[in-house]
Amino acid sequence: MSNIMPFRFSLHSLTKQDTIHQIMATNTVSCQYGLSLNEEDAEQIFMARQAILKNLGRVEISTGVISQLITIFCRSPFISQENYAAAVIDLMEAFYYIKNETRDEIGDLEIIELMKERFDTRCGGSIELLVSQGMEDVIQAARQGHYYRTLSGEDNEVSK
Repeated sequence: MSNIMPFRFSLHSLTKQDTIHQIMATNTVSCQYGLSLNEEDAEQIFMARQAILKNLGRVEISTGVISQLITIFCRSPFISQENYAAAVIDLMEAFYYIKNETRDEIGDLEIIELMKERFDTRCGGSIELLVSQGMEDVIQAARQGHYYRTLSGEDNEVSK
């Protein structure tokens, strides 16, 4: 039993290091848009993710969502270097909230792409508006079983 605790701490440390490395690797894409994260930003994003998941009662093993959020949202005209790290954290929180509200019925990448499209258009770059109104139709459709993804790429019942 005494060997379990060191394993847990080393696994957490490894996960933290890997996640920070993955976050830093997104700079290869985001720097093309004038955005970059330093190691301190990456650590803040990692710690925020841990807190968000705990607060929402979620368990996530993969860290791919962070990279997807960063590489998709770094293209937004509403995100600047000054608000970049904070925006990533807020978008991550919005993503996991929406994921919970849709009862995991919609894939990660599809939610992120919908979030990005609505963030840049309907919501004018407001994360608060994105969460409170911008994704409400998607959330309602998923809850009612009316949201579906077509393999052919056609629109579903929720208009994009």
